[in-house]
Amino acid sequence: MTSNPKPDSLYENNRAFDAYYYSFGITKCYPVDVVLHAVAKAGKAYHNTSEWGEQCEPWTDHLKGDCPIDWIWNAAASAAEQFRQLAGQRDDLMAALKETLAFCEANTFGGDDTAALIAKARAAIVKATGSTP
Repeated sequence: MTSNPKPDSLYENNRAFDAYYYSFGITKCYPVDVVLHAVAKAGKAYHNTSEWGEQCEPWTDHLKGDCPIDWIWNAAASAAEQFRQLAGQRDDLMAALKETLAFCEANTFGGDDTAALIAKARAAIVKATGSTP
């Protein structure tokens, strides 16, 4: 098994989200889809959830761990870490945008271009945070 499968490879098999008695639709949000894939494959590996702690080889490179419970936990932990990283990146970008906005407001160069830039920056901040800077 490779350590970092390509996200698109999860979607190559149209049965990647099927268990025996249920299946999941694809969200196209890779971290969420890996969790759904893990649950589906756990259900495919064992009919009874009480058996999900038994050792079993992962069905695909997207699953990590020795048993279905590990697959689900590891997929969820990985998704949470990716979402935390994205939130941090968003916060960094918002701080840079606010700093740029403050610079533009303090150093108005005049003209419609500056006013339009400030308006766009303000709108982006409101859209991302729900609050006015």
